[in-house]
Amino acid sequence: MTAKFAVLSDVHLDRPFRWAGSEVGHRLRTSLRKAFSNAVELACNSNVDAFLLPGDIYEHEHYGPDTSNFLRDQLKLLHPIPVVVAAGNHDHLAPQSIWAQTGWSPNVTVAEIDRWTPVQLEDGLTLWGRSHGRARGTANLLTSLSVGGSGVDIAVFHGALRLAGLNDDPNGAHAPFDAQDIEDAGIAHAFVGHYHNPCHTELLTYPGNPAPLDFGELGNRGLVVAEVDDSGSVTITTEQVFDHQMHDLDLDVTGASSGHDVIEKLRSSLDGLDGVVRVTLTGEMANDLDLREKDLQISTAKVLATVVRRGELTVAYDFDRIASEDTVRGQFVSDVLNENGLDDDMRRSVLIAGLRALDGRDDLEVI
Repeated sequence: MTAKFAVLSDVHLDRPFRWAGSEVGHRLRTSLRKAFSNAVELACNSNVDAFLLPGDIYEHEHYGPDTSNFLRDQLKLLHPIPVVVAAGNHDHLAPQSIWAQTGWSPNVTVAEIDRWTPVQLEDGLTLWGRSHGRARGTANLLTSLSVGGSGVDIAVFHGALRLAGLNDDPNGAHAPFDAQDIEDAGIAHAFVGHYHNPCHTELLTYPGNPAPLDFGELGNRGLVVAEVDDSGSVTITTEQVFDHQMHDLDLDVTGASSGHDVIEKLRSSLDGLDGVVRVTLTGEMANDLDLREKDLQISTAKVLATVVRRGELTVAYDFDRIASEDTVRGQFVSDVLNENGLDDDMRRSVLIAGLRALDGRDDLEVI
């Protein structure tokens, strides 16, 4: 007996992406739907025995009717392939949730809150799912699970593996468990949602989020296709289903004599990149450079947007020399340098904004 499963978790449909702005946020949400539909198509074409969704498929506080319709139609495409939904903390099985209110096709099983829900497959293999019923405070789900017999038992749920080193919730609020709990429950393998970094061990698999949701989310992620043999041993492959990346780019502005120079350097650096690019400005910026954040918010045929932040960036003002001047700006700089109530970043921002104002410039906001 060999069974094949497609596993997808932590898609976070309807994520607001507030840092991205309205238009780019909408495009990113659209790309998450495309990743989900790509995963469904792959599962259909891979002859899987079941499609597993271990939680955080959408974000309850942000969803609308269109998301309900999208998920209903997508999961119906999988019929007659069984779909097992184990709601997580973001898409918990509340009375108002999509999982509770939508009319699902007969192949969809939404796991219950107060007990483990079995789904029997052929050849003695049983899937056991359980859902979260609230956004926080769910206790260890595995303590109430005990299976046995000659078949292979697989768990599908959403939870935080303790001491995993995978950005665990410090409050242990999302169904915390130990690896030993899987063995104690008689489970051969668990497919678990919650962590966004993919992880696979002998006992469990975290698929991770299939499409990057934030910067720094690297590694092989997508739809997990898992094969389970009659001993319960699991091998996995990961199929990419998303069409965007999130890149980090350092841009050194040293030597640029105009804002145009910096903009053109950025455009050149974007070649070969796609998705969203976080641009970190570094180096020494000439004090007469006219450069504003919106000037560096660029999109191309492949780049959805750039997000700008200041790294190790200095402005070529000699504050100590200016403070020694017998001028209004000298007195201003001296007063700010001697103000004890400012931290270094705030002091720098006040100094640059003030000096630019004294120079008659209207670009007072420091990048």
